[in-house]
Amino acid sequence: MPVVQGQFTAEDGATLRYRHWPAAAACDRAVLLVAEEPGRWREPAAALADFNVFAWEPRAGAGCFMTHVRDAEQLARHIEARHGIALETMAAIATGLGATIAATWAHDYAPPLRALVLVNPNLPRWGLGAGRGLRAAARRIVEDAAAIVAPAQLLITDGGAHRAARDRLFGHLGSALKDRHEFATAAEARETLAAARRFVAAAFANPPARADLGEADRRGPWKEEFDANTAPLPWFSARRWGYAGLGLAMRSIGRLSRGIDLGLAAGFDSGPMFDHVYRDKAKGITPLGRRIDRDFLNRPGWRAVRARRRHLEAMLGEAVAALRAAGAPIHVVEIGAGGARYTLEALRKHAPEATALLLDRDPSSVAAARALAAELGMGGIRSEIGDGFDRAALAGLRPKPTISLVSGLYEQHADNAPLRESLAGLAAAMPEGSHIVYTNQIWNPQLAFISRMLTTRDGGRWVMRRRSQAEMDQLVAGAGFAKRAMAIDDDAIATVSLARRL
Repeated sequence: MPVVQGQFTAEDGATLRYRHWPAAAACDRAVLLVAEEPGRWREPAAALADFNVFAWEPRAGAGCFMTHVRDAEQLARHIEARHGIALETMAAIATGLGATIAATWAHDYAPPLRALVLVNPNLPRWGLGAGRGLRAAARRIVEDAAAIVAPAQLLITDGGAHRAARDRLFGHLGSALKDRHEFATAAEARETLAAARRFVAAAFANPPARADLGEADRRGPWKEEFDANTAPLPWFSARRWGYAGLGLAMRSIGRLSRGIDLGLAAGFDSGPMFDHVYRDKAKGITPLGRRIDRDFLNRPGWRAVRARRRHLEAMLGEAVAALRAAGAPIHVVEIGAGGARYTLEALRKHAPEATALLLDRDPSSVAAARALAAELGMGGIRSEIGDGFDRAALAGLRPKPTISLVSGLYEQHADNAPLRESLAGLAAAMPEGSHIVYTNQIWNPQLAFISRMLTTRDGGRWVMRRRSQAEMDQLVAGAGFAKRAMAIDDDAIATVSLARRL
């Protein structure tokens, strides 16, 4: 079978290579093979001759495990653009470290794969390996595997290695269709390949088996997690008194930190708080206060917020470039805009000619956005009181928005009904070919701490319900949008996605 060498550009600009075995006959289906041993591919490629087969090995020397996951996403998007094969007609077969990468990709990016086959996924409990973050990723995909909704098969040929973690992974999978086989020894490679081939062939032969997450706000692991974080702790619980001690420390010595003091006074979800996080400059009373503030700003959640800002600017730039290429006008609407600092700065960089409508329910935020637009000398900017969940008002927006921005707003609502109303209103206003940029929180190791210790601008507890990326993407797709790109931070907490109005 002839092999074609190909290459693609990774998110960080690196040029990476892959192998492509074209299908024996014209075919719009593909199998992506991922493993760290390139010599393994000739036999699998021959066994899958009726598919387009693409083989890729993780790059050496990646400093962070998430680099590999981003590479997998970029390769799939490259195949989609270069070879005309949609993600919906791709399957993935991955082994060892490659299987961990593929599972993390399926968890974090929620690609609509037809099938996912994991052979001996490497799920370490200790150590790092494969660059920073492998252990954290393994924990995330095992404990939160309900977020993996593609039809999945787990194949094991190396006995008891990682057995407990693999058992939990399979048990937690959210796939509507899942299958597992264990073989006696690694010498059963042909049987393993045959099992994978049967599973993939069946997945393509039948209608897509998609798990429906439309009721994830009513039942399931993320609702249970939200309920647990919302419920009061028992009076004699050690956690209750531990949080009480932390609260006392925050309200006393913690106030030496500018960030903690600001959060306690204005709310940890307030505009001034986020401005402090974005600036990322430790401030406080005395050197101790500045040290506490630096530790506060370095927490994973705040790192993710800063990464989200960078990714929002990049996605906005992509949307602007697409509209310009199509000769379309650039009319932006942002709901829940707050002070809109990063939006206005990004527009000034990417589309100074754009018009923009910034909507928020808080009068002080509306005033702050107006003042900033004037300070930056930007014309065509309106900042007004508006409800991002008022379907009728959004549907009547004029001029019709060609870019909609929703950053951090949907994460504040546990129920999906308001999101459906908001997305339906935006979709009704937006013409075909326009774009929406939206954010999501798929994971946060400090979610319980946040719910117990941090307060919002109205003085209430800051309790958030996570949504898997698959759940969020299904809500967006249900409103008539098709996802085109996504970015995620190294801690795998905050995602930014770009979708096109169909």
